[in-house]
Amino acid sequence: MRFILFIFGFCLSPILWAQGGWVKEKGEGYFQTAFNTFSSDQYYNIGGELLETNVFSQQSVSLYGEYGLGGRFALVANFIGYRWNGFETTETVSGMGDLYLAAQYALLKGKFPVSITVGPEIPTGQGELFAQSKLVSFERINLPPGDGEWNVRAFLASSHKFEKLPLYASAHISWNFRTSYEDSELSDQFSAGVEIGYNPFKPLWLQAKLGLQESVGKPAGAIDFVRGEGTSFASVEFLAAYTFWKSLIALAGVRFYGDFIVDRANLYDGTNYTFGLAYKLAKR
Repeated sequence: MRFILFIFGFCLSPILWAQGGWVKEKGEGYFQTAFNTFSSDQYYNIGGELLETNVFSQQSVSLYGEYGLGGRFALVANFIGYRWNGFETTETVSGMGDLYLAAQYALLKGKFPVSITVGPEIPTGQGELFAQSKLVSFERINLPPGDGEWNVRAFLASSHKFEKLPLYASAHISWNFRTSYEDSELSDQFSAGVEIGYNPFKPLWLQAKLGLQESVGKPAGAIDFVRGEGTSFASVEFLAAYTFWKSLIALAGVRFYGDFIVDRANLYDGTNYTFGLAYKLAKR
């Protein structure tokens, strides 16, 4: 019975993208690949009630990039190259995820740069992918690597680097204009975040991020869960970035969820771990 209940209680772990006010100059770039792993049996349903389920696990490999085009423009891309989903009582299913492709424009430059980033999230991942139960041969659960719908995300961000301190700060707000999945209209999503970076010595940057996401409007009934409808959360993330050879950077981070700004809803609550490599392309 527990497995049957949570056929309708699954949602993909949400992604909260952070953006800065700086826009890459022509020929500059930043490219990153990262591995994220997560598991939890603590599920907050769409009403915010905490339920204990079978352990759900998710791993993903993502690719992120920024490249300066000149004329205050840059190209931004975030691609979930591959994602694995599964419960302890099911097989693990996997596949390619969705692609976010956007244009970034510098509204203001100088000490307090402001940028706007707008682009579609393209449903390159499967919207339907069923995992077979290990316990009951005729039961299965939909654990798709993508959300199966087109949407447009817009970010407005600003940053500041302190002149006499090895410190910077950024803040952003975002709106995700969602469309529909099959015949159901999906609710939009609002997110916001702040980020502080500290450089204790030359090769190392330490970052702390605080973010939140809320759904806007009434969730779309029958597909509330598997499409991330009604999802809300606040999160804290800590990251370290170490330049170990020329422009190559090693990354490691940890992320926690909480109720300190908005209540958790439609969310598996656990610790996310991220490990990655990045390359910074300097302007020639």
